[in-house]
Amino acid sequence: SYHRHDAAQLQDEHAGLTDEISDRDPCAAINPEDEDLLRALSSAVPSKLLLTSRLVPRPLLNRSGQPIPGVLRERLPGLRPADAESLIRSCGVSGTSEHIQAYLKTHCDCHPLVIGVLAGLITDYILDKGNFDAWVADAKGGGALNLAKLDLVQKRNQILSVALMALPEKDRQLLATLALLSESVDYSTLAALNPSLSLIPEIVDKPKDPSKGPKWKNMTYRDRESALEDYRKALFRRSEFDETTARREIEMREAAPILAASVKDLERRGLLQYDRATKRYDLHPVVRGIAAGGLRHEEKSHYGQRVVDHFSQQAHDPYEQAQGLEDFDNARLIVKAMFQMGKEREARHFITSNNFIYALNMRFEAHNEILSILRPFFSEDWTKAPLIFDERGGITLAAFAAVALRRLRAFQESFTVTQTAITKSIKAKHCASLCTQLLSLASTAGEQNRLALEDRLTRLAIEASNLKIYKKGAALSIRLARFRQLSKCGEFDDADLLWTEICSFEMTVTAAAVASHHYAVHLFFRGSLTEEELAKAEIKNQSVSAIGVRNLAGLRGFWHLDKGEWERAKQSLQQAVALAHKAGKVDRRSEIRFAIAKVKLGELEAPEHAAEHFSQDLEGHCHRALAELWMAIGNREESCRLAKSAYIWAWADGEPYVNWYELEKSRELLQHLGVETPITAPYNQGTAATLPVEEAALNAILELRRIEQEAALEKSRKKGRSRN
Repeated sequence: SYHRHDAAQLQDEHAGLTDEISDRDPCAAINPEDEDLLRALSSAVPSKLLLTSRLVPRPLLNRSGQPIPGVLRERLPGLRPADAESLIRSCGVSGTSEHIQAYLKTHCDCHPLVIGVLAGLITDYILDKGNFDAWVADAKGGGALNLAKLDLVQKRNQILSVALMALPEKDRQLLATLALLSESVDYSTLAALNPSLSLIPEIVDKPKDPSKGPKWKNMTYRDRESALEDYRKALFRRSEFDETTARREIEMREAAPILAASVKDLERRGLLQYDRATKRYDLHPVVRGIAAGGLRHEEKSHYGQRVVDHFSQQAHDPYEQAQGLEDFDNARLIVKAMFQMGKEREARHFITSNNFIYALNMRFEAHNEILSILRPFFSEDWTKAPLIFDERGGITLAAFAAVALRRLRAFQESFTVTQTAITKSIKAKHCASLCTQLLSLASTAGEQNRLALEDRLTRLAIEASNLKIYKKGAALSIRLARFRQLSKCGEFDDADLLWTEICSFEMTVTAAAVASHHYAVHLFFRGSLTEEELAKAEIKNQSVSAIGVRNLAGLRGFWHLDKGEWERAKQSLQQAVALAHKAGKVDRRSEIRFAIAKVKLGELEAPEHAAEHFSQDLEGHCHRALAELWMAIGNREESCRLAKSAYIWAWADGEPYVNWYELEKSRELLQHLGVETPITAPYNQGTAATLPVEEAALNAILELRRIEQEAALEKSRKKGRSRN
């Protein structure tokens, strides 16, 4: 529920109501390993653990929504009235006990956060500081809150809003700036965002003297004069930058006492929190939400610019060399601040002009992170295309979102986003991305087991890639996808011919890694995978593709399992499962096969319980693996049922559009169990429904080809006339 771009400002009453990313359980953890840990803590006897959360984590509840054994769910109300009174008196408030308790109970349910804020208002009451009775009776004091007709949430928000309005200007500015952030900050960041400072100057690099450069000797007199003039102007700009930077350092020293006073005042009022363990400052989400929501547009722009300027100087670049997700924190903060400022186009430009989304995808498989960054660009949900889609950069964002959604198996959302992007790009004549969009749509169709549609879309993408407007990189990507598709369907001869063509391309390091991955899978399907080819693919993927490394670990495990090498299979599959968890994913096939290896080694405790656990929300591509697990356990009935389901899933649309390897293995399993293969319908081309975007894409490709042919013909004519 909190894995979204505005999580820091999300208020209690809105938590858990919707999921902006996809159709996920709002109480589920992003990382499956976190759920495993929480579930394990429930049985950590004789210890007792207290966990606080506005939502109950899914692993602590059973299917009926009741706490699992070992868990006691206790909804925490506000303080007892007497304790609430003690709290507000500790802040320097005096008054009639009965009146104080009744007010706190009625107007804020004795919520500690609001009590602290109220204490700040009362102790600042100018006519009688700290006197509750005088403050509440004054029409311009407590009476100004006008809480009579409001519910508890509205009362809380009203109290906080009034408290924010009562702040001194510098305090309010500091709180507003912090409200635009999505996380806590240390003192150095707090000092850099001090509203008493001037804005951070744009960095001006020290210019190089052209007379000392290698090109100086070959320059004309006029070019030398022009270069020297540019050099003098650059020196002047650098001098101004140095002066501004020096002045800002003096400003920071002079403004430090003002900042300290503001921080102390905000803490006293209960609006700013300090964590002594981490030495970081933060706002309560309710305070952050109300403070950010109450800002005018010009205020968001002004304070947001401070955030953008500061974190732009801290951003990690190049992102391809990032060592962990924390290296992307500043980039995420910049994008979020830009959105708070209402600068969607600047945010889009920042995303598309940097490689951090690509790096998040390839190196870390951080698809949930990618979607939380991209979600604000979509006005309502993934199916609603914003106006920004009409521009080239918007199409790029759609492509990023579609890939991330597909990786998280949110296939319908991915399919919709890509179709919308194709339609928009054709309408706007931005066809330079049509090739990759068709490939994305084909990949999603393949993941949905719609293999005939995947075949048609891939063929269309190949037609598009043959146009001259596309670079060779696009042609290579499409052919690699086609090679993978042919191998999956068992069209090995055609795949081998295409592989020969693929090998003629010049490849980047990333493309070579992807190619080696696909080729290893191809050899595995054919039954001719070797240690040499598998190791080669693993080495090529090691430093460039997290998903390649993870999938190859799983492939190695499947390979050893097929050969009955249980210990080797266990080691590789354990790695595949761990890498999936690290990426916040569930690799159910590897998990099930890992369990098979442990059963074969006699190492799996309660195997029936594990198999039943895997049966929950099982997708078709996992049925054969689970059938083999039940067979290893000795439950023939369940094994037969799942083997039939696996065969039907592998049949897909019917030959030739089948998952060939899975089909053959399911047939072998059924024969081993002595069960006849299910009757399946052949592929019927006449009943295959085409998508509207297929016809639109084909027409666009034909039009582009016509334009290219006319241009080539005109060029030939001009060449002929020049010869004459």
